[in-house]
Amino acid sequence: MVKVVLNPGLQQLGGRVAGFVDRLRNGTQTLSQAPDLSEVAWSPAQGEHRQRFGRGVAYARAVMAVSDYFKVRNLLGLPSGE
Repeated sequence: MVKVVLNPGLQQLGGRVAGFVDRLRNGTQTLSQAPDLSEVAWSPAQGEHRQRFGRGVAYARAVMAVSDYFKVRNLLGLPSGE
């Protein structure tokens, strides 16, 4: 495995970049090839979970984009929770 010396350009590297994934485990940063999931056959339960997670991510992004939490709930048509 290649060891990377952290310079200012790599200190902020994180996640998936150009087919590679950056991982930080036990204080050691590694850069490896991202897994190819294009051929994976997801089970129905996994597909449903991935859809729910995707909706959760979309909701979180909407909340972060709008400063007023209640505006987001109204825009998405969610109950007020009162």
